[in-house]
Amino acid sequence: MSRQEERGLDQAFLEEVARIMQSLDQRVNQYIARRLAEHNIHMEAALQLSSREREVFALILQGLTNKEIGAQLSISESTAKFHVRGILKKCAQRAGWIS
Repeated sequence: MSRQEERGLDQAFLEEVARIMQSLDQRVNQYIARRLAEHNIHMEAALQLSSREREVFALILQGLTNKEIGAQLSISESTAKFHVRGILKKCAQRAGWIS
């Protein structure tokens, strides 16, 4: 597969992720569960996330930086960092990584 074909597949994947994450239905929860499993994060932890944290998490999974997340969600980079810290804290506590 050529680099251009890979980029096209990546773009198609990211567009599908964005579409799915905007509608909070069963498919989104299944998608989140799969991605969390890939990253060894328990679904219980994801369910503890606020709706904004879920939005941020979806963008993290797309590989966006804090600055890009801020721009995408019309929030400051420091607010994006705040949400990322909240996500990490909730997931780490649930997984027993921190007390």
